[in-house]
Amino acid sequence: MLRFDGLTAVITGAGRGLGEAHARLLAERGAAVVVNDLDDTDVAASIVAAGGRAVGVVGSVTDPAVRERLVSTAIAEYGGLDILVNNAGMGRPHLAAELVEAHLRLEFDVHVVAALMLASLAWPHLRSGGDGAVVFTTSTVGLVGQAGSVGYGAAKAALLGATTVLAAEGRTDGVRVNAIAPMARTRMAGEVFGALTPHLAPRHVAEVVAWLVHPSCPVSGRVLSAGGGRVAGISLTVGRGARVEGLDDVPATWASLEDDEQLTLATALDEMALIEQALGLSAATPITEEP
Repeated sequence: MLRFDGLTAVITGAGRGLGEAHARLLAERGAAVVVNDLDDTDVAASIVAAGGRAVGVVGSVTDPAVRERLVSTAIAEYGGLDILVNNAGMGRPHLAAELVEAHLRLEFDVHVVAALMLASLAWPHLRSGGDGAVVFTTSTVGLVGQAGSVGYGAAKAALLGATTVLAAEGRTDGVRVNAIAPMARTRMAGEVFGALTPHLAPRHVAEVVAWLVHPSCPVSGRVLSAGGGRVAGISLTVGRGARVEGLDDVPATWASLEDDEQLTLATALDEMALIEQALGLSAATPITEEP
């Protein structure tokens, strides 16, 4: 049984839904949790009443003072910070022609800016333990799209870049960074999942997140899809490619590119290797993994 005794976790957007499920599961398994949400909730109090360790920090993660308080509370109350789950989120659905700038900025402030700044604040503490873990919450909306959600999708897609870059930094700092693309019944999701909704308990997602942040987990730099008891890896792929001599070669080459062998990129340098191969500068391609 995976245990989290002696570990401290900060979880944003934990007053209900997915964040609450993350907090309760980690606390059940021995972690001390700092529970954050916009409004005062009883999640922290109920965890304590059940014999767990928890403290609440109320306020928006878009407020720098709240982010500072989340980290300082973990240090002051529990003596360290080992786990950060950036779960706080919101959505302002709009079609492209009806996009409202204020709503777009708010979506990026909550999903991207706040999550990255909190990771930055937490990083020295996560690094000091040599086995810290960060999980960002992305969405398949940012991966494959959904009409009417351009702001939300763009913000969630930005977290994919954040995950891979911070995972690269974390390899030398002893911090693992992953992202979760959850599917769960929550207040924000409403009835969007239709008949599948009753099967999408937030706990199913929390179980995957808990594994990602456990010290025994070897995974970093990955995106996992989770929902309803199913978990799957999501990978960015690129075709082996073909060399083109100019503009007029591109449309003629496209048909062959659609059926091109798909390879999984590990780092940005991998695509450089593919270009070298296409130009005849290198015969070896370091990427052989199929998605």
